[in-house]
Amino acid sequence: MVRSRCCRLSHALVAAALFATAIAQEAIDPQTQEQQQQPSIGEVVAYKLTQIPGCTVATGDSYELPAGLYDDCSIQMPGMQQNDPQVFAFQVADNVQMSAIFTLMVQGGTASMSIWYPGSPLDGPPDLIQNELFSSAASSEGWISIPQEDLATHPGDYMLSVTAFSGMPDVSLSVKTPPSTLQLVDEERALLASVAGQCCKGNETMDDSPFCAAIAKQSLATDHSWFEDMCHLAPSSCNTDGQLIKLALPGLGLKCESFPSEIGGLKALARLDLSGNSMASATLHEVAKVISGLPDLEEVALGSTGLSGELTCDVLTPNMKILDLAYNLLEGSLPSCMVNNLTELYVPGNAITGTLPTPAATSSLTTLYANIQRGGGLTGTIPVAYGSLRKLRFMNVGGNSLSGALPGMPRTIKLLNVSDNNLSGRVGSLPAGVWNVDVSGNSFTGPLPALAALTSLEDFVANSNNFDGRIPALPSGLQHFETSGCGLSGPLPALPAGLTRIDVSDNHLTGSVTDIDVTNMEVFRASNNSLTGAVPVNAAASPAMFLLDLGHNKLTGSLPDDWVAPRMQMIMLDNNEITGTMPSSLASLPRLGVLRLANNKLSGDLNSFAAQFTNPTTPAADGSTHKFNNIFDFNISANHLTGPVPGNLAWLGVFNPNITIIVPGAHGGPSIAPRALDLSGNMLEGDWPVWLLDAVPSTTSVCQCSVSIALGGPNMRLTCPPADITVSDYAWQLAAQQRYTCWNAKESRPNQLLDQLSSAANSNDKIDTTSMARGDGG
Repeated sequence: MVRSRCCRLSHALVAAALFATAIAQEAIDPQTQEQQQQPSIGEVVAYKLTQIPGCTVATGDSYELPAGLYDDCSIQMPGMQQNDPQVFAFQVADNVQMSAIFTLMVQGGTASMSIWYPGSPLDGPPDLIQNELFSSAASSEGWISIPQEDLATHPGDYMLSVTAFSGMPDVSLSVKTPPSTLQLVDEERALLASVAGQCCKGNETMDDSPFCAAIAKQSLATDHSWFEDMCHLAPSSCNTDGQLIKLALPGLGLKCESFPSEIGGLKALARLDLSGNSMASATLHEVAKVISGLPDLEEVALGSTGLSGELTCDVLTPNMKILDLAYNLLEGSLPSCMVNNLTELYVPGNAITGTLPTPAATSSLTTLYANIQRGGGLTGTIPVAYGSLRKLRFMNVGGNSLSGALPGMPRTIKLLNVSDNNLSGRVGSLPAGVWNVDVSGNSFTGPLPALAALTSLEDFVANSNNFDGRIPALPSGLQHFETSGCGLSGPLPALPAGLTRIDVSDNHLTGSVTDIDVTNMEVFRASNNSLTGAVPVNAAASPAMFLLDLGHNKLTGSLPDDWVAPRMQMIMLDNNEITGTMPSSLASLPRLGVLRLANNKLSGDLNSFAAQFTNPTTPAADGSTHKFNNIFDFNISANHLTGPVPGNLAWLGVFNPNITIIVPGAHGGPSIAPRALDLSGNMLEGDWPVWLLDAVPSTTSVCQCSVSIALGGPNMRLTCPPADITVSDYAWQLAAQQRYTCWNAKESRPNQLLDQLSSAANSNDKIDTTSMARGDGG
């Protein structure tokens, strides 16, 4: 592939390209002599977009983007390398009368596309990042639209950068520049206006429905401006005759009582995407009747629309290749016509039952998503015929009730997800080019499959199975590895330098973790094993790590002294044999929310640790306000700590009433996180911390969360207050729930703190404070 070179850019552009946060993009596959002329280290080449094969629409030194591109510019970029930005340049002339639409199709990975306007600094954030039309691990589509107004006011040299972030995706970039003369034909504009009349109430806001509030009122009006026309509103597009070939209105707030029959009048339509809108009364049978007269229709996306009824072959038009019916209310079995006639089929999140159909040898199926079916889902075995499909690349049938053995997969497979089924037997050899594997939540036995030779493997998840033996050698490109709860033994193998997430908890692993390099890891979980050694020192300075969990092992030694990990959110090192003192630097980690060090052999006091916290009501020297510390779950119980309970612990995140901490709930939904301060089982002494009587009710009355306080233990000597304390009724009730106790120094025994608390409406006369206080000095 010949590339035309127009300019050279520093690595600042690479950094800027990686600044983009969208997902879906592209890269070129150069195999020519000119590739040898690229600048080497320290430089990046920007190629003339309009002189790339597939988009050769300019000649000579020109790289101006002309008006009137429809199907003239499509660049194929197979096997794009990660973090290797491909940069393209194009020029826009003065006062152009066109819009520009850039579309990126990605398969087998993730990527991002960004654009810088003329004059924008290339070491800063891009002016435009792509919008997502859809995204999955198998494929994604993103787009960037530059309206005529922006093109006209920003003539000059533009830069477009595309970067792959996972996998080695096959990427296709297409560019369309519809001119001002292109307008949607009146017949189709009237059809869409009729759809708006059925699916809009007329009082919608932009938040409710961008389609009803803006598109229906502007683009479908008879007197609209040319640049507001549907032919210029990405991601929809028209042919040269002004007929819609792609109608994409995903998640734009349409509320239709039935599937709009007017869609059947868009005779040139090749792609239809109404996903994420409401069609709660529509059935798939109605959809089939409407689209049956669209001879060019190749792709239909109606996910998350509320469609009901049974899957039927009637919905397949003669040229249909892609069908997305994800997360609806569809029932019945999966018909074989769908795996035989389609190239991509997405039906996750429905209530499909029956067996997985056996595909014909002639099937061109590349993608099958039939995961997470309600009501038990698919049953029976996975037909061995799937292993013979020559084009199958992405297969996700997780979250069903499939049983039997896992058949061999074709060498083309990139993604395989059979998680949360009832599969058994051994996991055999995996195809050499596989990228993502999830076999978790089954009953697989025997050793883990050999992995070292799988050079493309980035994600391997096998939690909750019945494997035995050791963890095998891992491939150099692995980024994500999970085998928790599998019965594995032996030491950890050498971990790849690019590994960012590992979870090997709940096994029988042995060996030392002292020298493991976790600097670039984000998650390191290895709890509930028999690992030895000290906490890896480089964890304390990791720039990436946000979760460190080595609890319930046999770790010894002291904690690292200097913690400066800026992203660290959770540290769980409980139930080990760690000695030494509590590093004060832990209190300064800016994002730390969970700190669990219970059941170790830590000694010393908490004074230097608590001294890092500052009263949020006290102004700072520069006039700014201090903030609560973020730690909302602090458990250092059952150690050998001495000294007082420092008053500065009142500024822990446990007692911050101004935030609500949301964590995943038991069933996957959001839940308000409980908060905890557990100092029990130590040898703390001094005054009982009366500030708790205000801090706990002040917090719970606002945050709507639970706060648990534990200060008990046979060796705790927190002295009772010298006089009775009057508190509010609410504070008294909370004190009763917490079962606070304190140490009666005169009688050398624990007392129930309620004995010294009073409020207007509460009494402890009916509470057996003797039994509550027995054996507890905190």
